[in-house]
Amino acid sequence: MKNLQLLTLLALSSAASVALAAPSTFRLLLNGAASPYTAIVVNGTTYVPVGALTPLGVKAVTTATTLSLSSGAAPATPSAGSGNGAGGAVQRASVSGCVNEYLFNGIWRFRVTKVSVMTDPSRGDYPYYSVTAELKNGTTKTIKPVDTGIETSTAVALSFSDGDSLTYNYRSDWVDKTFGKVIQGSGFVYTFPFYPGEKLPLDQVQANRPQKLLFEVDPAKLDKDLKLGFTVPDPSFRVDLTCTK
Repeated sequence: MKNLQLLTLLALSSAASVALAAPSTFRLLLNGAASPYTAIVVNGTTYVPVGALTPLGVKAVTTATTLSLSSGAAPATPSAGSGNGAGGAVQRASVSGCVNEYLFNGIWRFRVTKVSVMTDPSRGDYPYYSVTAELKNGTTKTIKPVDTGIETSTAVALSFSDGDSLTYNYRSDWVDKTFGKVIQGSGFVYTFPFYPGEKLPLDQVQANRPQKLLFEVDPAKLDKDLKLGFTVPDPSFRVDLTCTK
């Protein structure tokens, strides 16, 4: 993508092209929210930058002669008794990325900064997985996570290569975070502990590293009075813990 400000060709109908032919550039809205990018009309055809489609889950990969566009996989429906946790073998079409990569759903910026194995001395050095993440307000308003579909009961889970998963057990400090006000441009850092169902040897826990983290955001619980909107169909976050940006 060096010398290409790659433009995704959005072939509109001829009638729409004529209607938009007057301005050479115009504002771009993604699911009703303003985008920092602009679209242009060249010879009656409308173009938008590939980067503008990232919030919609579109990924672009280029080679010397090819531009490949792909979208996130559609949400899968778990079969009864599958035992696969959200974000594991049965995945959702969430906003996806790697460790240390900011992901944006139109309201929140989310990134995982650290994944490690720790021991809890208060529980006899019980080994557990520790995931540190940052959540930042990407709007121009002061908002509470709980008013945007992030609740104390939000599913935060780790998944492993064998299909098993671990879910975060909520604590009072996380409850305080979800109900706390977050001003525009600011945020907070939180470390999620994930305890295996039974105490395992430390070396076994270290060897079985988690593959993905799912942080669920429920768009149905977005407070309409905020007059905010997500820019993606599924605003949850899914982080591939095997790659780092």
